[in-house]
Amino acid sequence: MSKTTNYKNLALCMAIILLVNIFAGFGTMPFLNANAETTEYLVDITDTNYSQTGSWSESGLAGHDGPGNPKSKWSTTADSTASFSFPSELAAGTYNVYYYQTSENTEQKLEVNGEDAGYTKTWPVGWYKVGSYEFTGNGGEGVVITRLSSGYARATAIKYVLASTEEPSPEPSTEPKLEQIIPFFGSEDYLEAYMPIDPDANYAQAKEKVYTTTTRAAGIEKHADKYYVMNAASQTSWLTAEFPVNTAGQYDLYYLIPFTNNDNDTNSKITVNGEETTFNMQQTPGWYKIGTYTLTDKLSLKLEGLTVGKNLRMDAVKLVEFDPDATPEPSLEPSPEVTPSAESGQKTFMDVDFDDLAVDAKPEGWNNSAANNGAITLSWGAKELKSAEDKSLWMKQDGGTQQMVVAPAFSEAGTGENLVFSFDLMHKSLGSTPLSSKTSVIIRNKANAAMINFDLRLNKNKDGLELLYFSGSSSAKQLESNRKFEFDKWYTFQVLANTVTQKYDLYIYENGEVIDGFKGAALGKTAIAANDCNFNAFNLYINAVDTGVAELYLDNVKVENNPSFIKPELPEILPSPSPSPEEGVYYIDSSDKEPRFQFVSLDGELGDTGVSSTGNVSYDGDHRYTDAANFYGIWHFDEIPSGIYEIYYHFPLKHETNVDAADITVDDKNGTVVTETYNMKSVETGTWQKIGGQYTLMSANPGYLKVQKKYPEASGMIRMDAVKLVMVSAIPVPPRADNIDISGILKPGQILTGSYEYVNDTGYKEAGSIKKWYSSDKNDESAVWTEIGTGDTYTLQTKDAGKYIKYEVTPKADTTDAALATGETVSCVLGPIPDGDKKPVASNINIEGSLIHYLTLTATYEYSDVNRDPEGETSYQWYRGDSKDNVTTPIIGASGTAKQGDKITYTLTEEDIGKYIRIGITPKNSVSNGDEAFSAVKGAIKEMPSDIQPNAISPVIIGAGATDRELTAGYRYAHPYSLEEGDTQFQWYISDSRNGPYTAIPGATEKIYNTVSDQMGKYLKVAITPVVKANGTKGPTVESNPLLIKWKLSWSDEFDYTAVDGLDPNFTKDWVSANQSYQGWIDSGRWPKNVEVSNGTLKLKQYKEDPPLEGQKWSAGSVWTKDTYGYGMYEAKYKYAPATGLNQSFWLMTPGGYMQKNGYEIDINEGHYPSSIHTNLHWMDDEGKHQSTSIAYAIPGVADMSEDYHIFNMDWNENEIVLYADGVEYRRLPNNVARAEKMGANIYFSEAVLRWAGEATDAIDGSIMEVDYVRYYQLYDESFIDTDPLADVINKANKTIETSKVGNTVACYPRQASFDTLQGVIDEAQAVLDNDAHTKEQVNNAYNSLNAALDTFYSGMVAQGSISTTNSPVYIPEYFDKDIAIYQSALTNDDLEIKIKPNSANGLDKAIEITYPAIIGRVQTSVTVTLNAGTSFTGVPDEQGYVTIKIPKLEQKLDIEVPGTVSYIMDMGDLSVSSNAVRVAIKGISGKDVGFVKNGEFTKIVDYINTDNASEAQSAVVMNSMALSNTIKEDTVIWARTISPIILYEEKHHETDGPVIGGNPNPPYYPDEKPSPSPSEEPTVSPSTEPTNNPVDFKDIKDHWAEKEIVELAEQDIIKGVTEDEFMPDKSITRAEFTALIVRTLGLELADYKNGFNDVKETDWFAQEIQTALENRIISKDEMFRPNDTMTREEMTKVMVEALKNATGEEDLEKADLNQFKDAEEISGWAKEYVAEALHTGLIKGISEEEFSPKTNATRAQGAVMIHRLLGMIAKG
Repeated sequence: MSKTTNYKNLALCMAIILLVNIFAGFGTMPFLNANAETTEYLVDITDTNYSQTGSWSESGLAGHDGPGNPKSKWSTTADSTASFSFPSELAAGTYNVYYYQTSENTEQKLEVNGEDAGYTKTWPVGWYKVGSYEFTGNGGEGVVITRLSSGYARATAIKYVLASTEEPSPEPSTEPKLEQIIPFFGSEDYLEAYMPIDPDANYAQAKEKVYTTTTRAAGIEKHADKYYVMNAASQTSWLTAEFPVNTAGQYDLYYLIPFTNNDNDTNSKITVNGEETTFNMQQTPGWYKIGTYTLTDKLSLKLEGLTVGKNLRMDAVKLVEFDPDATPEPSLEPSPEVTPSAESGQKTFMDVDFDDLAVDAKPEGWNNSAANNGAITLSWGAKELKSAEDKSLWMKQDGGTQQMVVAPAFSEAGTGENLVFSFDLMHKSLGSTPLSSKTSVIIRNKANAAMINFDLRLNKNKDGLELLYFSGSSSAKQLESNRKFEFDKWYTFQVLANTVTQKYDLYIYENGEVIDGFKGAALGKTAIAANDCNFNAFNLYINAVDTGVAELYLDNVKVENNPSFIKPELPEILPSPSPSPEEGVYYIDSSDKEPRFQFVSLDGELGDTGVSSTGNVSYDGDHRYTDAANFYGIWHFDEIPSGIYEIYYHFPLKHETNVDAADITVDDKNGTVVTETYNMKSVETGTWQKIGGQYTLMSANPGYLKVQKKYPEASGMIRMDAVKLVMVSAIPVPPRADNIDISGILKPGQILTGSYEYVNDTGYKEAGSIKKWYSSDKNDESAVWTEIGTGDTYTLQTKDAGKYIKYEVTPKADTTDAALATGETVSCVLGPIPDGDKKPVASNINIEGSLIHYLTLTATYEYSDVNRDPEGETSYQWYRGDSKDNVTTPIIGASGTAKQGDKITYTLTEEDIGKYIRIGITPKNSVSNGDEAFSAVKGAIKEMPSDIQPNAISPVIIGAGATDRELTAGYRYAHPYSLEEGDTQFQWYISDSRNGPYTAIPGATEKIYNTVSDQMGKYLKVAITPVVKANGTKGPTVESNPLLIKWKLSWSDEFDYTAVDGLDPNFTKDWVSANQSYQGWIDSGRWPKNVEVSNGTLKLKQYKEDPPLEGQKWSAGSVWTKDTYGYGMYEAKYKYAPATGLNQSFWLMTPGGYMQKNGYEIDINEGHYPSSIHTNLHWMDDEGKHQSTSIAYAIPGVADMSEDYHIFNMDWNENEIVLYADGVEYRRLPNNVARAEKMGANIYFSEAVLRWAGEATDAIDGSIMEVDYVRYYQLYDESFIDTDPLADVINKANKTIETSKVGNTVACYPRQASFDTLQGVIDEAQAVLDNDAHTKEQVNNAYNSLNAALDTFYSGMVAQGSISTTNSPVYIPEYFDKDIAIYQSALTNDDLEIKIKPNSANGLDKAIEITYPAIIGRVQTSVTVTLNAGTSFTGVPDEQGYVTIKIPKLEQKLDIEVPGTVSYIMDMGDLSVSSNAVRVAIKGISGKDVGFVKNGEFTKIVDYINTDNASEAQSAVVMNSMALSNTIKEDTVIWARTISPIILYEEKHHETDGPVIGGNPNPPYYPDEKPSPSPSEEPTVSPSTEPTNNPVDFKDIKDHWAEKEIVELAEQDIIKGVTEDEFMPDKSITRAEFTALIVRTLGLELADYKNGFNDVKETDWFAQEIQTALENRIISKDEMFRPNDTMTREEMTKVMVEALKNATGEEDLEKADLNQFKDAEEISGWAKEYVAEALHTGLIKGISEEEFSPKTNATRAQGAVMIHRLLGMIAKG
């Protein structure tokens, strides 16, 4: 080695040694040994020289300032020690000892070599020199930290530095900084304010002057005798100052808060030299730095108070010369009430460890109470659970009311960005004793509102606890991990709260390690105003339900403001598996989507339920409940693997309102049905009850569990929550191929695609499924199938023309188990394949509508194409002609293009009068045009009668009666034939008196009128004359009720500014925006980003959040006013977002919610798209329970409230609350709870995704609710006595007496005395109204007395009864308060009538139900006509102003042409339904064609609606028309916007051409050759029992294998063709058709049906035949018959064999050997004997020598041959 190399190596070693020594102070390992003269060593808690005694926990605070995130520890255990031994690596000598200080909140002793070093918690944060000490290195030397009797001891790090190596620290500079303190008092020359500044003013002059006070907090220095206070009594306040500066320079500016209380402004603003800063004057008294500024000769200062009614306190400001090296301080001299750290800003509000307490003693200042003032049942006090030295606070409750332990309020309200709350909690396990349901930790603000709230509750299995927390919402959220917290284990809960962002984090520790938590939850259960965002109290609630017991321990409660707090990292959180953490256990919850859970009526109608989360023990947070009769909840076992199961039902809530007899039924669809009855009042909350024993569930045919009332009319709730299925053993099954289908265009060269769904319960993936294609000339039992391809697709060839194509799938699974590897082969067939391009066809061309000029006709058609070519631009042309036989002239402008399903319209003109009309359709596809096809001819067209007039219904004035405001004439335009409105005429009138006279206002002839200032105290009304656009016809003039101009505008927001979001200062000056997520029934978070003001409107926007935002996939907007408001008139103009699933609301609520004393919530409208209005009043009663009252409403004639703005008003006074929508009163209720004189309310606009607001779809994403304005009015004169409500109720009472009748029959009042009593109260009220000297109290008393008298009067009405000649006509009063039920006992030919006032502004007060008997065919049934509340009519009134509804007669005839055989006529008169829709239900009749007659024209009802709800039907059905509801299958339900004759009939059906389809019952694009018979229609396959010799000529059986048998049977009239020349031999035959055919072939006498099958009704055409077959043992008894299912070959065989035995009397027939068929094993066990007998007798043969094909659908040809053979055998005997 060279000398140079040696030098290089030596230099390298020296460099390494140098680097190691440089960094030795930052590491935790020894660097070099003593012999290398190490001069510095750091010992932290990871070093071998560290040791400890007692209990220590890892802290979130850093152990020192070196790299690597060094840790520290803390202890609250008395006498715990932490030792930092002098390292053996250091040589003996004098060393400087340094301690790393992390927090002022430290109570400990620090000793060096046994000498007390005088530690104080005021040592600054960071390295602090303890002193210089001699160390010998002989052991036992070092630093020991000992925890004292309270507070924290902190083990951080100790640094030993050889004293001789450290340079002495430089002495600090003694030169003081420049400082100038300027008091406001005495500086009046420099001040200017919005009100006079008076040095001698006092508090009593606060509203007039800037006053002075001497009140200062303890420890706050005086710089003047007094200081100024400025109060913003009625507006925001301001003060400016121009203070001289002694020396120019850069300064830190400090502001002195001398005193703090709730009257200080939390939202003030300080502007310095043009720079604005927000400032909270409710902070702790002391100096606060405002900022750093460069000043020359003066300080320009402006103070602004932005909150009306709050104070600005102006004592002094301080200028301190800026020091760029100084550590910034948020507060220089805070109040001495709380000891701060000058360095860290840390404050401790509470620190309790209970160790110093005697056993069972209670900590000083702590107390307990019971919720809702209940009995105190809590035992609590200190216990020695850990040790005698380490006590905990123990709490135990034995049932009863929720109990709470309340810690003393903090010495000051906690605010800031680093508020830390920590405590230890442990729940005791109590063996078999029922446990607590909930323990709540609540940290409150000064207003006692919950700022932080989380619960530990029993989990679903009751084997642990789950944590639920609140994030700005009253709905609890679960931890993402769904963690189970164990009993008997300590957990530390640590909360980091930020009152600036209003967010908090939660960290949960176990044995010092963070195990769970969350970040960013919103403070408060509702949004918190800025001035209420503080912390003041710690509460712990304990709740043991009923006889349960709860026991828990609390320790180490600490609350501090800790700016040095370091957020720990949360561990990766893995959510619990879903839906069940248990293998083989499956849950189906009532919140699951259809069809997993459904709430269904016995008629098959889907219903709505209530949703409850009471008790917090529902399986998935909430459950469903209802008291409805004839409804049930059903859980379908879909997606459950095949297996043997035990099934459990979850009872969510034991409650006295529950039903006492509920039937729970399980049907596994494999022969086991179990029903058990339970008393839901007595089953304990949260019980999982096993139902029956074990069940066999097969996924191919899933079963169900159903719960319903045992006695439908019994009172009480059924509660529906969850079903648990526990697999006992799996049933391995092979795979299935479901939903097999073929798609594609049928022509050579085109590709057919086969599809199916692979299903495998056992879990094996698909592998190697066999997919084949076949062709055949036939599709019957004789067909020979030739394989033509494999795979998913097949390309059609020219040779395939005329062939049938079959797609076949044999599913295979990825397993070596042969029994599970291969599933059943399935196939579908289509054909025959066309031999080339065929023209498309238009068929079933219909024209609907009244044949009167000005009216609109609507045409529809059906498109078909045998090649499956999709439809192109089909063209249409309307034609006119002079006669029925010559309608050939094209109507100019009446042509265009359309597609199947479009409604093609044509409006009749004067040229069409006397003419005939038809439409031609030319179908088109991309390849060719079809032949033009025509509808039937309609005509002749009639002229519109001259006496048909329009009507203006419910005239009102929309808007508040205020001056300088816009009012709108509101009304509903209606025309008997729905002709369009023209230039309707208006005239506005004015009067000094409500009763007139009225004078026309010159020039006020528009729909909108603007009031002027001199009209205050006047009455206005508007007259409306409706006009038809087409011919100018005028209707009768109607007038609105008078409107008194009495309101003055007090506050409004016209939204004529711009705000980018809910946090924009332009918006936040008046409004607060929600900023939180929600849970429970609200499925959306509400955020400022969803709020915007632009283009003159407030916009609340909804979005779909991907990924979910704070756990919720929807976001929405919600805002409320900062200020509260009281009695007056409220008005808002807004329109809905166009999406279901949204609650779109305008409402008021008291601050803090309605569940408080004097709290309430008034929902003016909770709107649901498209047109529903819901109004609610919520409050808390004297027992602390929630109460509410609600109604639903829809604005008549408005189908979609997102298309235009609508105006909502609320007149709220001390007597009543009256609500209006577009000027129409929709609710009036007495005001007993919303007392504004006790507490005002904030105004809200909000959106929320809600479960009961409809289905949440993607239409929500991007939808917007828009508000044009909101206004609040008050009476223009406080002394004004508003008599309008009294006048209104007097008018109502007079009309009540005028239109009510005395009598004992329905809708009458039995006692004349009730009329006399009411009249007396009316007279008294009128006297008060007429007395010009009446007082407000007299008016209110008269109003309340008359309302009470009306309630008493209405209660006496006879609400139900029959109608007959003795009481006809029945007069319906204009006002009434009970639903009315009118029924006819027996059908007669008498003239029976019901009289109704037609144009009440709000329609009927309550519903009227009319029921009468009917005979339809051979069936005696009933018809129920329901006129829902709010229904109003237009029609020709009689002299008394009534319109008439007739009761149909026994014998009714109409001179009208009906296209079919009439079954029933129901003539109830001729009225138009102008609001709501009338429901007509014909019980037990379905499947009939239905039409109605209007103005002499018959119209078939072709529209179907998916609802059975009145308001939805009103939106879906146009005026003067009807629609059928498809929600109820058993009855015919019609929703009508006209009272007109209804006709039930059987239409003559026309056949359409089309290819024959076999195998697939629902082939795409193919029309059926003939519609399958509906349950109430008899099919054309109906052989006569008396054969005749009629020659037949079926074109489609020539050369068919069954031609001979078909012809012979048809000639004897035993069977018939589908049409005169078509038999359709290969069409499948249904079970009902074939059974009826056999019964008639045998000539059996028909028996009356006895309801033997659940799916066969007495009215079905085949009911008697099925009963006859059953009684003659041709078919077997079962629960279901499946009449419309196609019959398989083995099913047909059984029927034939039983028929043969019945005819011959032979019971024992010889049997053939089934083994001749290779598919013999496919024959069902029950069918094998029948097939063997049929083969031996010759009744049936196989489809080939080797195949029987038992599961193949039987065809009409096969049925004909078998009947032919049967007749032959019977003839032979």
